[in-house]
Amino acid sequence: MDIRRLFVFAVLSAFFCFPARAETSAATKAATSAMADRQAEKRPQRGALFRIRHQDRTTYLFGTIHAGKPGYFPLNAEVTQALAASRRLAVEVDMRRQDRFEAALTKYGMYPDGGLISRHVSAHTLGRLKKATDTIGIPFDNIARMKPWMIANLLTSIVIERHGFQLGHGVDLHLLTLAGSAKTVLELESAAYQLSLFDGMPVADQESYLLETLESIENGEGMEQARAMVNAWENADLDTLDAFLLREQKDKTISSTFLQEVLLDRRNAGMADKIAGYLKNGGTAFVAVGMLHLVGERGVPALLRKRGYRVEKVY
Repeated sequence: MDIRRLFVFAVLSAFFCFPARAETSAATKAATSAMADRQAEKRPQRGALFRIRHQDRTTYLFGTIHAGKPGYFPLNAEVTQALAASRRLAVEVDMRRQDRFEAALTKYGMYPDGGLISRHVSAHTLGRLKKATDTIGIPFDNIARMKPWMIANLLTSIVIERHGFQLGHGVDLHLLTLAGSAKTVLELESAAYQLSLFDGMPVADQESYLLETLESIENGEGMEQARAMVNAWENADLDTLDAFLLREQKDKTISSTFLQEVLLDRRNAGMADKIAGYLKNGGTAFVAVGMLHLVGERGVPALLRKRGYRVEKVY
């Protein structure tokens, strides 16, 4: 299954289709903000919002998806008001820094010295891959130097976009646009760190990861579950995401194991550390992370509760 990449990888491949954004005047920004506030009052609750407190300090924690549709915005009033009340916006990675993504991609996602994927996977895998690129309609030469995990994630993001979920309309990017220059923007992680996690997979596991992705694209299971997961975000339905993680914990595929142990458990601990630091250093912060980081016994809210912080689910 490749549904998890809708939440955990789209941020990594955002520079492939990151739209140019024109600068606007202060007056235009103010008018747009005021209109968005009025519209937000009528918007449905989406994602999930938590309020975390320590002594007299507050941090908001919001669950996002990294690919979306224009109709998702503006977000609902609870979210826009929490962001407005915050001095700092913390995101997984500041996607506006395309230079960092490109440098990290070259270092972790591409074979060095002219290396080719054809020399690193079996003939069976290579044949499946070429069939997939023909079906999707991208030249094989465009991905020939990419490592298996990078190709898997890129193909997933292409399929997701062709089903109407645009990386340029991801919730994280929308929040960064709202923050503008008025708020301090913090990064929970870095592009290099995120890409290094994928590149840290053993070579054999990377090939299995690619094969599992190709299978889920071919049989349509990935997009079927993607729609279900997006629907959960649209309806602020954490129960569905909890159930998804429980199923993933029983699935012993390379993709599911990597999702749970590396992309969630390992990163959740680091995110909780960062949020604890924000609470100690003062100044209200608004933290936006992929929705899957908020669920389960090892999710970020649960980890913070275990540390003694007051964690309140706003919705």
